[in-house]
Amino acid sequence: MIHKLTLQNFKGIESAELSFERLTVLVGPNASGKTSVLQALDLLSAFADPDTQRSRVIQQYGGIPALKRGNQTTLLVQAEGEWERKPGSLRMELKPRGDGPQHALEVKGQWGDQAFDIQELPRDGAGAGLKLREVDLFGNVALPALDWTTGIFLRLEARRLAEPSYAESVEPRIDTDGAGLASVLAQMALNRPDDFAELLGALRAVIPQVVRVRLSLAEIKRQEAETLRIDEEPVTRHVTRTYSGHRILFDTKSGTGIPGEAASEGTLLVLGLLTVLMSTPRPKLVLLDDLDRGLHPKAQSDLMAQLRTLLERDPELQIIATSHSPYLVDHLDPREVRLSTVLPDGTIRFAALTDHPEFERWKEAMRPGEFWSTVGERWVGEREAENS
Repeated sequence: MIHKLTLQNFKGIESAELSFERLTVLVGPNASGKTSVLQALDLLSAFADPDTQRSRVIQQYGGIPALKRGNQTTLLVQAEGEWERKPGSLRMELKPRGDGPQHALEVKGQWGDQAFDIQELPRDGAGAGLKLREVDLFGNVALPALDWTTGIFLRLEARRLAEPSYAESVEPRIDTDGAGLASVLAQMALNRPDDFAELLGALRAVIPQVVRVRLSLAEIKRQEAETLRIDEEPVTRHVTRTYSGHRILFDTKSGTGIPGEAASEGTLLVLGLLTVLMSTPRPKLVLLDDLDRGLHPKAQSDLMAQLRTLLERDPELQIIATSHSPYLVDHLDPREVRLSTVLPDGTIRFAALTDHPEFERWKEAMRPGEFWSTVGERWVGEREAENS
């Protein structure tokens, strides 16, 4: 579990430290660094795997200039926590290489009294099959890195969740945007019917209008490139191939056989999130943007109840999310709420809701969401100015 995150010159954040509970929700204005926190943890999770092609991941985030704050030449992301009852940390640091525009990326960790480095595997496949639980490239134990690679950053899109899909592996996985949901549900319904029934029960608890979820066969056409050799010269052409997959259908109290494309955004988002949390292998770290998106206040309350159940069942699960809903925050422990704000000079600051100077006075009279709505986030910057 991650207890603390330290950021320096990461995106719009000059310097920040945040603490985390097993469930932590970040709230605050738009463009105040909430999503950047999730992205920092996502990058650490990706780089903990030596098989990750780091340049590709960095490009997905817009390249080095998009990751660094302004004209800064260094960047630091460090998480500290506890794995298998031992303290540990994982650190990603970007440093300039020489006097030119090149940068060196280092990923290092500590687990108990054992330090380790994580280096990217060569693209020629050398070192494939490396067992992180046993050793890293330098012969050091790297168990925390293995735990990190079981995390997922969800930026779910209703359109992608609703799309038919086919399985490319025995254990299909949902992509970060929700693609592949139909395949994961079909695999679960066929091989783990008890888990599938539990999933539907959890979905109905949040979206009572849903009676059942069914999977029907679907033909899926894909444009693919293939390379031929004509007179010993490679020629690439695009062909359309058809695969057998699955489509999601909803039976509701108002109709049956409703295709996923016609379902509400909230229904699809809840189904996608619950499926990820109940998938095999189950993730240990779930990062989620806009936890409340598309949900009625009552559904937000019911979703929080389901997340509490899953957290109680799996002591290794940790959920870090963002939200803009005081109704959802009302169902959190005040210690689980982190506020972000932007100072007049553009500096981003974070604080726990319990850090407010009047919190002890008002905590019995107001619920967390009500307190947050009343005090806002400006005090975070004022508190910073007083302490400086």
